[in-house]
Amino acid sequence: LVYVPPGMHLLVDETTPILEGIIVENGTIEFADESDMTVSSGFITLRGGEFIAGTEEDDYDHKLTFVMYGNYYAPQQPMFG
Repeated sequence: LVYVPPGMHLLVDETTPILEGIIVENGTIEFADESDMTVSSGFITLRGGEFIAGTEEDDYDHKLTFVMYGNYYAPQQPMFG
């Protein structure tokens, strides 16, 4: 599980292993524009935070792929199903 608390800025610069989940709570995850990457996770919850891949002035030039894992019996997020 990756947890990004308020005020934290996490820079992701490589493909992730399969994560149980990602929770961003008023923090920031930024994706480095250095190579193609895949983010694999059971769930992603964003509560008041940011996911950044490029900006309006500086486009993201690589491929960023999100692969979601889970099934009917996987742990569920409260209120999200």
